[in-house]
Order: sequence, then structure tokens, then C-alpha cells
Amino acid sequence: MPIARIFDAPGWTADQYDQLIIRMQLGGHSAPGVLFHWAARADSGMKAVDVYDTRAAADRRAQEKIGPIVAELGLAMPQISEFDVHGVLSPVSSTSLSSSPV
Repeated sequence: MPIARIFDAPGWTADQYDQLIIRMQLGGHSAPGVLFHWAARADSGMKAVDVYDTRAAADRRAQEKIGPIVAELGLAMPQISEFDVHGVLSPVSSTSLSSSPV
């Protein structure tokens, strides 16, 4: 079942977030197991949202990549909220349609 995780990173700057992404070596794409990602500046720091295909994929990404890189950068680990995804809407394209009911 897909899950969403909201990452609140108080005190982080956009440059620090960018360094995390660069060190993850994603080549401009979302990480394996991540269906969707966005990040934005917030009043308190940075905020990001990931939708993962499974909780196991989310846990693996946090343990193998995010946590170690955050530590290398000397940053505090973001506060994480998690939600089961009930439905997803996406644009209609010639190659795929969303099958999640809303």
C-alpha cells in the first residue's frame, strides 16, 4: 500500500536540501520506490513530501540514504509524519491512467 511521508526540517536551508539531493545521486529523478516528491521553503526551514510505493521502500530509503547523508551534512533529521495513501489523481496521458478511485 502506498504511503506518504511529510518531512519537516526546521532550520534547513534550500542549499542544504540541495546538497542532500546531490549526494543521493538521483540524476534528476525520484529515488527507487518513490512515486512522487516535492520540496519547498517554509517559514521554519524546508518541507518535503514523498509518496512511496510501500512502507518498506520508505524505511529502506531513510536507513540507507537519507539518514547517513543527513548525518554527514551535520543536519538534524527531519520530523516525519506518515499517512496511508487513500487515493491518487494524475493527469491523463496517452500511456497511462490512474486507477485509484476517489
